[in-house]
Amino acid sequence: MIFPILVMSSALILAGVAAYFSILGLTTIFPGAFWAIVIMGGALEIGKLITAVWLHRNWKTASRTIKYYLITAVVVLSGITSMGIFGFLSKSHIEQEAGSSQYLSQISLLENKLNSIDARKLSLNEQKNNSNQLKQEDFELLNRLNDRLKLLDDAVSEIRNKGGFSVSSKLKALDESQKNERESISKQKTDIQSRLESYRKKIEDIIFPELTKLEEESLQVNLDKSKIESEIKKLEAEIGPIKYIAEVVSDFGGPEVDTAAAVRSVILVLIFVFDPLAILLVVAASASFQQANKDNIPKDVLELRNKLMIDLEVHLAEGKPAESFIEKYKM
Repeated sequence: MIFPILVMSSALILAGVAAYFSILGLTTIFPGAFWAIVIMGGALEIGKLITAVWLHRNWKTASRTIKYYLITAVVVLSGITSMGIFGFLSKSHIEQEAGSSQYLSQISLLENKLNSIDARKLSLNEQKNNSNQLKQEDFELLNRLNDRLKLLDDAVSEIRNKGGFSVSSKLKALDESQKNERESISKQKTDIQSRLESYRKKIEDIIFPELTKLEEESLQVNLDKSKIESEIKKLEAEIGPIKYIAEVVSDFGGPEVDTAAAVRSVILVLIFVFDPLAILLVVAASASFQQANKDNIPKDVLELRNKLMIDLEVHLAEGKPAESFIEKYKM
């Protein structure tokens, strides 16, 4: 009796797992009626196994109509179970692909953000370069103004060094002649100093802090991107075996298949083995228990039963009703 028990245990485990996957898969197909699907699926799974066992035990005595209908029902229910398993396993793969797609979308957004940061940094660097260029030009202009102012001062010093009775009048005349130019130089120097200060403030108070902030943002975005890329690599590692299966098919002369097609192929292989194996194991376990019970029947009782079965078949074959057979052997 140990082996029949092992067979039945294995059959029930397989049938239970198949039913679990199937019911969950059906609830994903019909998410609006979760508990109704669970109850219906559970009842159908139990009915399918009982039907298969009943057919095996009553194959010889059952009418053709009943046999054909029940066979069809078992095959259809097995197909429904396989469909549910396919839905469950497909959902798992789709969720994984959705996670990968979500990560890829996040990577795309981060790359766009990095491009925006780079564009902003480029603009700020151009502004800094322009400001430095303008500052350099103002420095050069300031040097030229200082040189011109030195020439004007040298002209005044030259008259003073010569001395003479008309120094005061010459200095006054020179001062009058230089007055407008000196005022223009002074005004230009004031404007230059103001512009230089504005350049300094713009570079030190606006451009440099903004560039520092952008560098920090760029670093953070790159860190986030690295984390997401690491998650993508983990997902790719999880589906790595499927990719190898697809490559093996191609290596042995099969067609080129992508990951999704390889996953579907593996799922189809599983569902064509899973539920049929569970049904046949349940039937085999029932047969094993039946055989074990036969082995425990006394020989004379077994011979009598076999004789009765033969007589019943002959009786029915002659077109006689079963009631007359019962009356004949009624004790």
